[in-house]
Amino acid sequence: MSIAHIREQIAELSYEERLQLSDWLQITTALEDEDAEEAAELALAEQRSEELRSGAVIAIPWEEVKRQLAIASPT
Repeated sequence: MSIAHIREQIAELSYEERLQLSDWLQITTALEDEDAEEAAELALAEQRSEELRSGAVIAIPWEEVKRQLAIASPT
């Protein structure tokens, strides 16, 4: 089934049916976007966790970060 064929079929729908279709497309597209975003965030978290485990990066405690920020930009 081609996009052109789908467009032809959509053109035959009533206004209300096109509105329902539009709502459905927005909902399903948003869900797919959320799934993709969630998967990307999970992959990044796993990558960072592996970097910590392997020693490729060293964690800095939050108190140290705050101390360094205070030194870098005194008020």
